[in-house]
Amino acid sequence: MCGIAGILDAGGARPVEVERMAETIAHRGPDEATTHVEAGLGFGFRRLAIIDLVTGTQPIPNEDESLWVMLNGEIYNYRELRDRLLGKGHVFRTTGDTEVLVHLYEEYGAALVDHLRGMFAFAIWDRPRRRLFLARDHLGQKPLYWAERNGRFFFASEIKAILAVEPAFRAVDPQALDEYFTLRIIADPRSMFAGIHKLPPAHVLEADARGVRTRRYWSLAYEPKLDLGEAEALEALDAEVRESVRLHLVSDVPVGAFLSGGIDSGIVTAMVSALHDGPFKTFSYGLPYGVYDEAPAARSVSRRYGTEHFEGTLGGDVIAGLPRFVYHLDEPSDPLSACLFHLAALTRREVKVAVGGDGGDELFGGYDRYYGALYARHYARLPEVFRRQVVRRVLDW
Repeated sequence: MCGIAGILDAGGARPVEVERMAETIAHRGPDEATTHVEAGLGFGFRRLAIIDLVTGTQPIPNEDESLWVMLNGEIYNYRELRDRLLGKGHVFRTTGDTEVLVHLYEEYGAALVDHLRGMFAFAIWDRPRRRLFLARDHLGQKPLYWAERNGRFFFASEIKAILAVEPAFRAVDPQALDEYFTLRIIADPRSMFAGIHKLPPAHVLEADARGVRTRRYWSLAYEPKLDLGEAEALEALDAEVRESVRLHLVSDVPVGAFLSGGIDSGIVTAMVSALHDGPFKTFSYGLPYGVYDEAPAARSVSRRYGTEHFEGTLGGDVIAGLPRFVYHLDEPSDPLSACLFHLAALTRREVKVAVGGDGGDELFGGYDRYYGALYARHYARLPEVFRRQVVRRVLDW
């Protein structure tokens, strides 16, 4: 996790306070703090060094310094892209993934996102066109917020960086508050703060003297349907999950794994075990309530795959840590994120990078409530008179 922040002043006359923005998100990147400032433009970067530990300082320019880039995230296919760009005559000054972006932009412009595999939020300053280009990854794994006021455009990995230099945005958006109370999420592009927007997943943004423009560059496709038997489907799924885990293990620092004891994180741990050279570290957090505690299952998976296992237990420290937890969230979230917050703190003592199974239950129907959806479909087929009888019997019971 790194942090990016910046200001574009279309008029180019006012100073930009990008250092304060970057300092506000220092927790995202404790390894390095750097800025790039020129007339009307400021980039601030906080680095958590994962790839290219020696030459990976950001922001990074192209050969003639007409383009500058900052990246939060990781480009998984950067090595293949780098080889392709070297073959086209591009000259690199680093060995990491970030510099690939400016050279791709030279080749393809805004269409560079069509060539990327990864999780990313990045900004490119196109000096000849006086244009700022932002992009967010396909599924929105990396956050990116933006706002504009009085001819100035602000962007950052976290809302608090924008508020640090433009306190006028410290006003709650009533519609966002209503969304959260109704749906327990605040859907993009809205945020909890009026005037501050999320760049939606799979979107790019261009900002210049003409204004701000956004567009979607990718949509999830449900076609064509695959005609596979069960054995073939399982084999194909296994290959896809293995490939995904392999890409997530690209790092110049040790990688661990979150292990909850569920099927999703268990599968990820099994894949890491098969792909990783030697033992690796896994991390779990238990609960002081036996029926909900997955720690024993996590220990069992750890033993099976021979991981070096670390475990914590949630207790009164959850309440004590709420002010810090809320500060880092920026806006309301799922209450279960409190558990992940403490798990991440435990993990950070040992490794900088951890893979996990978040999203697996949503994809594979792993929650008990999905059984309710199945039963609801059968219930809906009943004539109304029978449905009323079912409701009466349930209420009487």
